[in-house]
Amino acid sequence: MYAFGDFMLFVAVFGIAALLPTGLGLYYLRPVRFFWTFLAIAALPVVATGPVCAVSVELMRHLRNAPSFLQTGAALGVLQLLGAPLLAAGLLLCACLAPTRFPRWTMLGATIVEGLVATYALFHWFIIPQI
Repeated sequence: MYAFGDFMLFVAVFGIAALLPTGLGLYYLRPVRFFWTFLAIAALPVVATGPVCAVSVELMRHLRNAPSFLQTGAALGVLQLLGAPLLAAGLLLCACLAPTRFPRWTMLGATIVEGLVATYALFHWFIIPQI
């Protein structure tokens, strides 16, 4: 358990530290409109997995004999919920640096969805167990 905690700390610190060079790289890619359109469209399926994983984790909490596909989805969903805050920060960075309206609003919407998934994870692991 200590090793996993150390790993999560490393991923969080590295992810936050990587936002600055990522922002610098995205700043230099501002003139490439195809990149931003592709990034905005590619972000949508990635973000769509967040609510699916949150629902599967919540269903596993309440069902006694869940089917195996739901158990697998919940096991993988925990990993997605752990990465949701970092993904939301990256999407917000992309939304702030996007040069045109479509990628900016798409990334902002994706940031909101991923922020809601991160908020669910926060409540699921830290607030609800204490009630």
